[in-house]
Amino acid sequence: MRRSSHATAQHSGAAMAKRSPVFAGHHESMFSTTMIDSRGDVMSKEESRVLKRTLSLAAASVVAVAATTLLASSPALASDSDHTAFTDESSSIGSSYAGGYLHNVEHGDYVTLCDNDADGYGVYLDVIVGNTWKYTLHAAGVGDCAYANADDGYSSHNLPESATITFSMYLYKSANGGTITGSVVNNWYNDH
Repeated sequence: MRRSSHATAQHSGAAMAKRSPVFAGHHESMFSTTMIDSRGDVMSKEESRVLKRTLSLAAASVVAVAATTLLASSPALASDSDHTAFTDESSSIGSSYAGGYLHNVEHGDYVTLCDNDADGYGVYLDVIVGNTWKYTLHAAGVGDCAYANADDGYSSHNLPESATITFSMYLYKSANGGTITGSVVNNWYNDH
């Protein structure tokens, strides 16, 4: 008796599979979509494909514009938080290169000072907040750089937010009693 009921169960399942459109090879019709235009007419496959592609491109454009807007408004990525300056010694020592290079990123108070010219001058940077000197960086020799940031262990390198920071960069040569040239002063507002 168990055999016959088991066989009947198998037979019933097979019979159901034969009657079910999913098992009978009709499943492809379940996934097809009929598109209706604004007048209520059925669209051709080509019209439907073109409309789907157009809508996909429009959706991708909206996502791209939204992402660009969000990234551009992010404080860490805003262009006003990233500053660069060079010394100006072209008239004083006749060098065609900017001997000193300064790069400041407000978010994290990253400061990079580099000597870019084998002109015998070292590059110095004084960082000042209000009337208070915070620190000096020095790079001497072409390719040499000095670095500071808020997390490097020196409390003076952590610059205050919502304040104007003065970056006074200049070239210095110690020979013949010392010569200062190429001075550039930048006042940048630190809002990050």
